[in-house]
Amino acid sequence: MFEGLRAQIRQARQRVAHFLGTDLPPRDLNLRFGLIQPRRGPAKPPLTEAALERGLGPLRANPHAYFPALLQQVRALNRYPLSPVKRLRVIAPLLLGFYRDAARALRPMLRAPCGLPEADETRTLLENIAETARAFATSYQLVFAKDYRAHPFWYARVRNRAYLCGFRILELARFEQRVRALRYEPLPERTWLLANTVFRALWGCENVELQLRTLDSDLREGKLASTCSLKDLYVSIQVFWLLDPCAWPNDQQTFIDSYTDLIDGAVTLAEDPGGALVGDCLIAHSYQTAPPSRVRGAAGLGPALVSDYQVLALSVHHDYSELLKDRDARNRFLIPRPLRPLEPVYQVALARLMLRALDHRGEWDNLTTGEAQERDLRIYTGFGEVYDHLQALFSQDERVKETRRLSDIFAERSAIFGDDHTAATESRWYVLYADERRMRIRTQETRFTHAMVIGSLLAFGFGAGEALRPRLARVARIQRPQAGAVIIDIDRVAQFGRPVAISKVPPRGKTEPAAAQTGDGQAPKRPWATAILGHQPHLGWGLIVPLGGGFWEGTRVDARIGQGGFRCHLGELAEATPEFLLFALPEIPADLIRAEYPTATAAQAE
Repeated sequence: MFEGLRAQIRQARQRVAHFLGTDLPPRDLNLRFGLIQPRRGPAKPPLTEAALERGLGPLRANPHAYFPALLQQVRALNRYPLSPVKRLRVIAPLLLGFYRDAARALRPMLRAPCGLPEADETRTLLENIAETARAFATSYQLVFAKDYRAHPFWYARVRNRAYLCGFRILELARFEQRVRALRYEPLPERTWLLANTVFRALWGCENVELQLRTLDSDLREGKLASTCSLKDLYVSIQVFWLLDPCAWPNDQQTFIDSYTDLIDGAVTLAEDPGGALVGDCLIAHSYQTAPPSRVRGAAGLGPALVSDYQVLALSVHHDYSELLKDRDARNRFLIPRPLRPLEPVYQVALARLMLRALDHRGEWDNLTTGEAQERDLRIYTGFGEVYDHLQALFSQDERVKETRRLSDIFAERSAIFGDDHTAATESRWYVLYADERRMRIRTQETRFTHAMVIGSLLAFGFGAGEALRPRLARVARIQRPQAGAVIIDIDRVAQFGRPVAISKVPPRGKTEPAAAQTGDGQAPKRPWATAILGHQPHLGWGLIVPLGGGFWEGTRVDARIGQGGFRCHLGELAEATPEFLLFALPEIPADLIRAEYPTATAAQAE
């Protein structure tokens, strides 16, 4: 009898505790949001869906007018005092419309590669969309701050709303990150701080595995397009940064999400246990204004969570090794599932991008970049420009060299013209770091900047003398740290390059053209393509061909160099970019060609 009575008393106490909210986990994280408290001003913003639609509806067809107007309205609402219920009632339909309209505006940019120079309209549009997402996040931040700080009695009644607001804040932070990545702009410190703080706050008092429906079904494919959890969103923000979108062609960045969506438990989160971080681990503090780090921060940054991405790293390494084996077997059904929908060249390129990001992510981040040095760097950009420059170097015809005079002048600057008086100095190439493998350079970006994208082929040298003995490289990363400035990271591809013409050898059993068999000097009938023969001392010879020529590993080609030539099989694909493919050439005899540029005259070297 007494046991039953004690059980009834316990249940009654539990009901009372639940009613009062005293049974809830503590909410003891100081949010440190620093929000400006809303105040009534002289002008009252529209507060109904119909009133907002009257002002914004006519502008919707023109995104360049619509998004600035929407941003202005959301900021006005953020400054105006509203109850949490009223604020969400006004903001929620606006946010749904914003996602729909942003998806429509961004769709063309997700399908076409963009790099330098960036059109003013594109830059303004992306900045307005990103800032509007940030303004919507502030709307939910206002409600979240009030709910999170509420007395337990009141928090027990609004905890679902608090979780929803935290969910939307992280969803908008993820969206802002993706939009800024399209123009190779990092996520701002304020957004990293907001994401780290909100997730850590809810980690301590709510079930972060709770699934809610997302808003971005028009933008993405996969499980996150329908429902996901707060943890999924936070991990997605971290993984996207970890896989280094600055090194990806913007039209391929969505593959980062598509790939990681297929990996269960790609990243696990846990409380910071203290001690040294080992293995594939990152740490993020509650008040950290930066991405997760491999080094524990100062004590003032608050409690921390450790992200272990070992499963993601193992998956990337496994899929890359399987890809190489399965490509040798020529069986596309054995290709790892995440890579199977891609074209063969992109299977290799994107798998290598992920591998490089995981294995070498810290190398670019940890570069010690000193004061910018002006070293008379001269750069020729794009496969066609590099080929023409090399052709002129090896040509005996002075008229060919004369046609390159203007290009040689252009190579000294990122843009020969400028938008203002600073172009003469700021459009030069400034070297921030350089070694035998890579180089980091900075310049002013204008609408006249030389066109280049991730993967563009470059030929470069310091001064006129080295420009006559150029080294070949590719654009590895692009960053826009601030307005008007662009930083370009370069990976060296070859120490020597020579223009060649190549043609596929017809399959066995087919008769080859007479010119190709007899060498009588007549023009061959089969098609020939331009290519560049490159040499790297520690790797040997390789052949650089433009993308889309139908060349692939194992292809038999004839190559013409001046009056001579050779026949070989294309070896392993060593590099794949949206502009060119680099194949190893293990069959070239050592005495066939020497990796030496022609001797320059004194006049040329000046």
